[in-house]
Amino acid sequence: MALAAAVRAAIWSVDKDQAVVRIATMDELLIRTEARRRFAMVLFAVFAGVAMLLAAAGIYGVLAGSVSERTREIGVRAALGASSASIVGWSCGRG
Repeated sequence: MALAAAVRAAIWSVDKDQAVVRIATMDELLIRTEARRRFAMVLFAVFAGVAMLLAAAGIYGVLAGSVSERTREIGVRAALGASSASIVGWSCGRG
């Protein structure tokens, strides 16, 4: 930006009617374009996180409903000697 006055003078030396409105460094231009992309990526990441939470809540709901419907069956399996790992595996497999 230290050369802005010299750039304006050089442009006006060629054409006095040429309007010089915005002078920016390449770093400033890159920051502006990156800000738009960064905002879009953050927005997509937030939506992806919400989708993951909704999916996890749905899977939990399906499994909880399945287990609550089969509470007696799980009790019978446990009474007949099934291990807790096999009961959990069976419940998740059914879910």
